Amino acid sequence: MSTIKFDCRWTSEVDDQFVKDWTYVVRSVFGGFSDGFIKRKYFENIFGLSVMVVAYMDNQPVGADALW
Repeated sequence: MSTIKFDCRWTSEVDDQFVKDWTYVVRSVFGGFSDGFIKRKYFENIFGLSVMVVAYMDNQPVGADALW
């Protein structure tokens, strides 16, 4: 049976691997999403911190979401 884990973090608490996993999933699903767009929308937006989520199945990133 597969194991599913959800990792939820404020943007101020993410590390490079988390962002890499999140970006991998989002770009796989939606394409585009330049580094500059991600930085503006989730890390430097005027509303403050965002919540980012990565879902892992058997330690592989399979889902991603963000609330800004």
